[in-house]
Amino acid sequence: MFAAPSSAIANDDTSASQNCFDVEVYATVTQEIPSEIPDLGDGSIVMEWPWFLDLQVERVLYGGIGRGKVSVLAIQHTYFSPRYKLWWLKRNSAGGFNVQSHDDGDRHIRCPKGAAPVAPYIRPGKGLTLDDLRQAGERRYGRFPLNAEGSSE
Repeated sequence: MFAAPSSAIANDDTSASQNCFDVEVYATVTQEIPSEIPDLGDGSIVMEWPWFLDLQVERVLYGGIGRGKVSVLAIQHTYFSPRYKLWWLKRNSAGGFNVQSHDDGDRHIRCPKGAAPVAPYIRPGKGLTLDDLRQAGERRYGRFPLNAEGSSE
């Protein structure tokens, strides 16, 4: 786990129990907000870090989620290409979902009934919430996609 002043980033555990999904949906990304990139202080370059995504769920293929907007956490380097419509989501212990990877080599399997949620990809520091971290990322980097006038929202 990497420590940052306001948050902690969870390592990506690719074990079988972590690689399953609880929900499979067709959805469109409507907002992408990167969390603040941590300064590791040792000259390291962070290539992937947690992002906040808003998905507009169009169709539920599997799992207990409804249609409409859902906010999720993803690990990414830059903005998603609009080609992704199929999403695999894993319940996290913060009450939301982590996006499972879209890498071609990944095998997506359903989680066993009663599988424990995983840690969220980003954890707030003491006295902070995930909303605080999302707002900090938005203040620093903005919100995407931008509307036709060049501003967010």
